[in-house]
Amino acid sequence: KHQPLSFYKEKLGKSFKEFKIVTIIRNPLDRFLSIYYMPDYNMKTNFFVKKINRFTKKYLDNYLFSSRFYAYEAPKLNLDLMKFYINNLQSQKSYLSFGNKYFNPDYLIKYEDYNQGIKKFCKSLKIDYKLVHVNKSKREKLSRIKLKKIEKLILSSHHKEDYKTFKYSPLQN
Repeated sequence: KHQPLSFYKEKLGKSFKEFKIVTIIRNPLDRFLSIYYMPDYNMKTNFFVKKINRFTKKYLDNYLFSSRFYAYEAPKLNLDLMKFYINNLQSQKSYLSFGNKYFNPDYLIKYEDYNQGIKKFCKSLKIDYKLVHVNKSKREKLSRIKLKKIEKLILSSHHKEDYKTFKYSPLQN
């Protein structure tokens, strides 16, 4: 669940300290490519279906028309839109902080090593593990020049801390 640690501290109160912090983080560049190309933001349908679904979601908390009435349409790269996402979304580090304090997770799994990380995590808790499919990065959709432009936007924002905190290296020239 994409919730900041403060959400759980508020819900759990004093018992918060009794719990382990488990998180999955992602290379910041891959994270923003994933967000940009995410189907949630890029599903297209006709005007009628869209209006009815907005209405039923608002008043009935449910969509009338399912995803089969939508089609994914991959967007063309728009650096202004990418910059909007970068500037308006929380850094991964901020999810693990409240006040001015950063909490090191007890288990940190890097998305690009998901199967290995989750296997190790499950083994440490004696939980059966089954291999799962993990979505790949969207890097192959873009040229290296465009990737460097996106990363430059990321590194000039508050997300720069994710590279340092989680030991990610920027793209090499």
